[in-house]
Amino acid sequence: MMWFLLLLLHLAHIELVISQAEDKLILKNGNKGGYPCEGYLEVYHNNIWGYVGDTHWSKNTEKVVCKSTHCGEPVDSSVTDIGKPSEDRPIWLNELKCEGDESALWECKHPGWKSSYYSKLTVKKITCSSNITLSLDGPKCAGAVQYSIDGKSGYFCKDRLEKKEADLLCKNLGCGEFKEILPLKWIDSERYRSSSKMKLDCSAFKNADPDNLWQCVNGKQDNSASCKPVSIICEGFMRLQLKGNQSNVCSGQLEKEENNNWVPVQQDNFTFDVCQQMHCGNSLSPNNSTNKNLNVTCTDEVKVVLKHSGKDSKCYGTVNIEVNGSDNPVCASTWTKKEAELVCKELGCGKLIYTKVEHRNSGGIMDHVSCKGSESSLWHCPAKHDKNIQCSNQPYVVCSDSVEVKLADGPGRCAGRLEIKHEGQWRKDPANRWTEAQSAAVCKQLECGEKGKTEKFSQGSGSFLSITCPTNKKISNISECLTENSNNQRPDREVEAVGITCEGHKVVFLSGTCSGHVGIEHGREIYWLSGSNETWNQESADTVCQQMHCGNAASFSFHSRADMINKVWKDSFSCSSRKKSLSECSQTTLLPPDHQTSTAYVKCSGNIEMRLTNSCWGKVRIRVEGKEGDMCADTWTEDKSVKLCEKLNCGTPIKAHNSPTDGDILFKSLHPTSQTKDLTQSIFVKNQDNDNSCRQKPAYVVCSGSVKPRFSIPSYKCFGNIEVEYEGKWIPVCEDALKDTNNRNTICQELKCGDAVETLPYFGPAPTDKLAILNLNCIANANSPLSACSSITASTAACKHSGLRCSEEPSVSLSQNCSGEVRIDGVPVCASNWDLSYAHKVCQEKLCGNAVFIKPKAPSKGSGNIYHVSCEKYHSIIGQCRRTKGKCDTNVVFITCSDYEKHPSISIAPIIMGVRLLVVVILTFVFVRFCVKRARRSRASSRMLPGKELEFQGGEHEDVTDKENEMEDFSCGGVRSEAELISEKDDIQADEARPLTFPGTTAININTHKDGVTYQVENPVESFDDIDTIAGTTLTTAEVHVSHT
Repeated sequence: MMWFLLLLLHLAHIELVISQAEDKLILKNGNKGGYPCEGYLEVYHNNIWGYVGDTHWSKNTEKVVCKSTHCGEPVDSSVTDIGKPSEDRPIWLNELKCEGDESALWECKHPGWKSSYYSKLTVKKITCSSNITLSLDGPKCAGAVQYSIDGKSGYFCKDRLEKKEADLLCKNLGCGEFKEILPLKWIDSERYRSSSKMKLDCSAFKNADPDNLWQCVNGKQDNSASCKPVSIICEGFMRLQLKGNQSNVCSGQLEKEENNNWVPVQQDNFTFDVCQQMHCGNSLSPNNSTNKNLNVTCTDEVKVVLKHSGKDSKCYGTVNIEVNGSDNPVCASTWTKKEAELVCKELGCGKLIYTKVEHRNSGGIMDHVSCKGSESSLWHCPAKHDKNIQCSNQPYVVCSDSVEVKLADGPGRCAGRLEIKHEGQWRKDPANRWTEAQSAAVCKQLECGEKGKTEKFSQGSGSFLSITCPTNKKISNISECLTENSNNQRPDREVEAVGITCEGHKVVFLSGTCSGHVGIEHGREIYWLSGSNETWNQESADTVCQQMHCGNAASFSFHSRADMINKVWKDSFSCSSRKKSLSECSQTTLLPPDHQTSTAYVKCSGNIEMRLTNSCWGKVRIRVEGKEGDMCADTWTEDKSVKLCEKLNCGTPIKAHNSPTDGDILFKSLHPTSQTKDLTQSIFVKNQDNDNSCRQKPAYVVCSGSVKPRFSIPSYKCFGNIEVEYEGKWIPVCEDALKDTNNRNTICQELKCGDAVETLPYFGPAPTDKLAILNLNCIANANSPLSACSSITASTAACKHSGLRCSEEPSVSLSQNCSGEVRIDGVPVCASNWDLSYAHKVCQEKLCGNAVFIKPKAPSKGSGNIYHVSCEKYHSIIGQCRRTKGKCDTNVVFITCSDYEKHPSISIAPIIMGVRLLVVVILTFVFVRFCVKRARRSRASSRMLPGKELEFQGGEHEDVTDKENEMEDFSCGGVRSEAELISEKDDIQADEARPLTFPGTTAININTHKDGVTYQVENPVESFDDIDTIAGTTLTTAEVHVSHT
């Protein structure tokens, strides 16, 4: 039982404490929202409002009342009696005996709550000393909730302020009801950090509302970091903005927001400075009114600017606010697409393409921007405005008007390589993902017609963009295809930049090179420029010539041609001397009635020439206006190569193996029209001096006319290794390229060697350069050179090289059928390096047997240009031997073949008689010597006397002095038998029949001596490294002496 009583007492104590915590004393003056430190006493107890009786009222009671209501001290003689506002409310406290130092009235001695009977019809009203004001520190009806006690201000903490309390405050301030609590992020926490702060607690007012927000304070200061000031906006707050001046958003027509719409302000009846509310400084007075609308100019000049890399940029960049000439970043803590769209609209930059946030630390002037989108400027959006905001991020916007489009390096404004200016840089777009719809959008944007077709133009030097166009709608502007990721394109070098020719493309041309009728090609139609005194003059003619890179007009006129006057262009052009193109001139559509009777004609002062650097191959060179340079390869096509090779009489283009990597580029491209017959009549696009994009890509053409065949060794006229001149180099031919009969015959016929007989194995060391002719495709035409073949391809691929033998060898002749001077193609042959085996080849080729006699002959007239011949073992005829023309310091070759006597055209009787005489002489000589030797041996043996040895060596002989003895020896020998004589005769005739030569020697030079014939022979080791180098010779002498009887 005791424990139960203790529990009841404990619960009663807790209830008392709770009850005391909820008790509240306020001073009420009868007016809602009135002064909180004046009025009669009301006590809130047990959720019921009641009164305080005045039994035992004293000065101490007054002190406790003013102190517990946080109103200072009681004002002397301020206490009065007033009638009880309501008889229905209880008297909660009476008979109070206070000491004056109590913190609450119920801490004074009293008989208890509602324990004292009070019959009076009045209660006390008191005035305390403190001057309490509540306000919002922003513009009227908006800002941080602020209190002031006798001039010392502070702020209320946010954590206990509810809508009920905010409504009370707004009403107290005459601002209507509460509208919204401003985000804490808009509040400058630095500014409030040193200010006094106090908490609010209106929890005691459960069944009733306080009259004044001050009645909810607990009177205790709270300067902790957790106490954040609270800012509110009441319905009475009027949002203002100035409209009409982009260069200064703090000047213009004043507007206010009503029902989410902005309407002009017509009366200047503001009780506050509107410029301060708009963060524009102070107002300059008086304000001017125009059309009953109020215009305001503030002291500060403010505008929104965009910057890229620290410099002002148009319609793209980081968002900044320029205040009185000083740039201040906008922070991006809560940046959204809506704020970015407003920036683009405010700056007149079209639609937003995209926005992003860039990370950078800086001091900003504006943060936590929250726009509705209807504001006239970003500056007028709700935001935190301060000069010392620390930014870690900045917003970056790209608006549609920052995107520009052009067709570059083309023959006109409506044709060329597509370039898109994005974030200040001209960028290309890859052709591999381009569509017709995108081409149409570009053409429309450039006012060049409704559609376009893709075409290759000069590639330029810019980087690539990656664009992605929406597929669910028809685009009208190419900027709709750009995204934040458009800059991330990293294409391969081989990616081609897209080029476009729009249907509105027009090009001016001349019917000839730098002279002719002035034409305009529009699509597939050809028109001619009107020519008359009213439509054609010197200035217009000069402009046309300059546009065609042909100087100025040397003369101009107008001609009437039936095939032209029916298609005269609808406009004429009025040009000044400064214009470089007809498109820059002003156009006249009202032409005179006779504008179709004649067309414009001009002859320009300049000329255009085209060539290849090496006649029929090399870089494409163009000469205009006194300058010569290369053509860029980007737009050079096979068709242009065909036209150029044809113009230069160089055949047709063939595949080039080399590719030059450096050029002096004068023109980026040339563009023929449907009327172009010569490439010099094309439209040339000149390269800018500072543009090096084509420097490593000059146009390069190899025409078939530059291709020529030869045998690798010039002296091998119709057989040997085949070489072809290709891009200025002599290269071998692969065996596969010579398999076709037509290919072989074409080579032999061009070398004037008849038809091909067979392919030969390649001899000699392989070339160090791997390049060789891999493929030939020739037709069977005896008059077609190698350059006329439809396909000639060189490659460094490994292949087996080959040679060729042709049917026509050089003509070898003797001046007298089977004897005489040796001639090759009618040209004599020098005896230098001549070998008897060469003479055998000549005799056998002429069907004259073998060579039997070589006869000297003095060099013929003109011996400075005769053949020198050198043969190898495998050469079967003299025409296959190496030969070269040159000066001959020795004799020419003269031979006699063994079948010489068989030819009736030559008298052989003297020769036969000479041979018979020679035989008799030789027999006699042999017989005499035989007998002499026998006689001497006989005498020596009989007389035992020393005798002289007969000598027969090297042509030396012993004189016969003793004729008597000699004759005796002849007779002593006796007469020989007939058989012996016949045998000796046969031996002599056999020796006569052999060629007169010696082993290991080669007869070359023939010199006549008084007593014999001398043959000059070369060293047996021949050198064929150079046909012009003739090996040194040695002399072998054979002498024949005839004894005279």
